[in-house]
Formats: sequence, structure tokens, C-alpha cells
Amino acid sequence: MFRPYHLTAVETPYSVVRACLYGEATGTAGDRLLTEVIAVAKKNLKAGEILDGGGGYTVYGLVERAEVARDEGLLPLGFAHGIPVLRDIPRDTPLRQEDVRVDTRTFLYRLRQLQDTIQSKPEKR
Repeated sequence: MFRPYHLTAVETPYSVVRACLYGEATGTAGDRLLTEVIAVAKKNLKAGEILDGGGGYTVYGLVERAEVARDEGLLPLGFAHGIPVLRDIPRDTPLRQEDVRVDTRTFLYRLRQLQDTIQSKPEKR
């Protein structure tokens, strides 16, 4: 079901009750990642330019299927802050991880690596 809005005044308390009384996870699609918010060039980017993240002047986010984002090496929006672009990128082009220099020393990067490791494990049946 697609809704272009959320009714947080109704949905949040309902989710809390389901979680507390029934032990149900309500904000999850189970044990796998379904979508990814990817970084897309908001303008023509020049090599060496520093990305300023979502809400800034350099990138915006689009939702993509997780398997497509993974297979194409698309850059998660959360990494598109404070890192340099390595080549010129035209406006409205999704950024790939190879297009930027991601700081692999950050806690965020380590958490993402852990998430990806967990996601890649075969499902238990």
C-alpha cells in the first residue's frame, strides 16, 4: 500500500502498543533491507568538490531497491557528507561509491559494514 503521507499521531501509538503488548516489530520489513536512500547529484559536481549531505547544495536522496543499490554500488545518502567527489558528475546522476572517497574510519562506516555482513548471510529456514 502506498501513501504519500504518514499519520504519526495515529500510527506511532498503534506501533508502540503492538510492540509492547504483542512483541511485534512494526517498522521493519523483517530481516532484510528492502530499500536504500541513495545520493544523487543536485547540480553538476566537479572533481574535488566536497559533498554537504542531504538538505545541502550538492546532493539529494532518492529511494532505490536495496538489491539495485548494492549491485550498482550506489552511494547511500548517509555517506554523502564531508567527502570529496573524485570525478565530474552530471546533475541528476546517482553517485556510486567509486565516485567519492568515503571515510572508512568512521563509526557510521563500520556500522554499515556490519549491517551489510548481516544482510548477506543466508536466510535460516
